Amino acid sequence: MNKTIKELKSAARETLLGNYGTLVGCYIIMDLLLSMTSSPLRILLQNAPVIPVWLYPVIVIMQLPLLFIAFILSGGWYYQYLKLIRGQKPGMGDIFYFFRHDPLKCIQMELWLLLYLLPSFIPPVIGTILLIALNASITGIVAFTLGIIAFIPISYSILFGASLIYYIFCDHPEYRARDILKASFQLMKGQKLRLLILMLSFLGFCLLGIVSFGLALLWAIPYLHATMAYFYKDLSENEKMEEKIDVIPADSSGKYYTNDYWL
Repeated sequence: MNKTIKELKSAARETLLGNYGTLVGCYIIMDLLLSMTSSPLRILLQNAPVIPVWLYPVIVIMQLPLLFIAFILSGGWYYQYLKLIRGQKPGMGDIFYFFRHDPLKCIQMELWLLLYLLPSFIPPVIGTILLIALNASITGIVAFTLGIIAFIPISYSILFGASLIYYIFCDHPEYRARDILKASFQLMKGQKLRLLILMLSFLGFCLLGIVSFGLALLWAIPYLHATMAYFYKDLSENEKMEEKIDVIPADSSGKYYTNDYWL
C-alpha cells in the first residue's frame, strides 16, 4: 500500500537533517553553472538591436549544448537525492555524476520526452493560426483559448507520467532511454493526481520563497526533492518494473543493478 503524502514528507524531513548544507551548496553551484553557460548568449541577445531572421536557427543551435548540459546536471541532482534516502551521504560532486556515466542517455531521454510532448502543442498551434487568420475576432480568440485549455491536461499527463525518468535511470542504467520513459509511465499509472496533490502541498513554501526573495527556497527545494525521491521509492517498492515492461538491456549481460551500485 502506498504511503500518504504526510508520511513521505515526514520521512524527507528526517533524512534532510544534517544534509541541508551540502544540498543547498549543490543547488547554488548548479544554478551558477547554468547561469554562466547561458550568460554570453543572453548578453548577445539583449544588446542586439535587431535580430535577422536567418540568425534564429543559429541561436537555437547555440542553445542546444546549454540544454544538454542542463539535462546531464539534472540527472546528477536526482542521483544525489536517491543516495540521500538510501542512507548515503550526498556530496558536491554528485551533480556531475552523469558526466561520467552515460551522459548521452540523459539527452536521449529528454529528446524522447520532447517527442512525446509534440502532440500536446497541436491544439495551441491551431488556435494561434485561427487567431491570426481571423484577425483576432471572437471566434479566433475562442479557438486560441480552447487550444491553450486543451494543451494543459495533455502536457500535464505526459510530464507527470515522465517525472520519474532520472530516478529510474539511476536505478537501472542498463535500460534504453525509451524503456526508461516506458517504466516511468508505468509507475505513474494512476498516480498523477497523487503527485499533483504532493506538488500543491509545497505551494505555501513557494509563496514564502517569493516573499523572502528566494531565501526560503533554499530550504524548500531540497525538501521537495527529498519528498519526490521518497515518492519514487514508495512506488518502485510496490511495483516490479522488470515484469511490467519489455526491457532490452544495454548491457549484454542483462544484469540488474543491486544496492551495491550505490556503494
